[in-house]
Amino acid sequence: MADSIFPDDIVYVGAADFTEGPHTPGQPRKTAYETDGLWVGITRVTARDVPSQWHHHADHDSIMYMIAGQIRVDWGEDGEKSFLIEPGEFAFFRRGVIHRA
Repeated sequence: MADSIFPDDIVYVGAADFTEGPHTPGQPRKTAYETDGLWVGITRVTARDVPSQWHHHADHDSIMYMIAGQIRVDWGEDGEKSFLIEPGEFAFFRRGVIHRA
């Protein structure tokens, strides 16, 4: 059997198990699970009419799944690249990639 990032066969996280943070201004987050190189949680974008600050996730690769609404993500040198993520779509961010939503 291959090594796993999970410490047990199954890791269950109930709603009461989430912890606050980490937060980006306009994007409060709750952490469900965190281990070396992986962060799993939820965020709700509260700053709907202004972009988030430019930031990166230094220690974690990130996966975004859009449940409702839509977000434009800017990235690349000088922010010249962008895409729109809508409900039912995923985006995968390599750690250290500077971006804003």
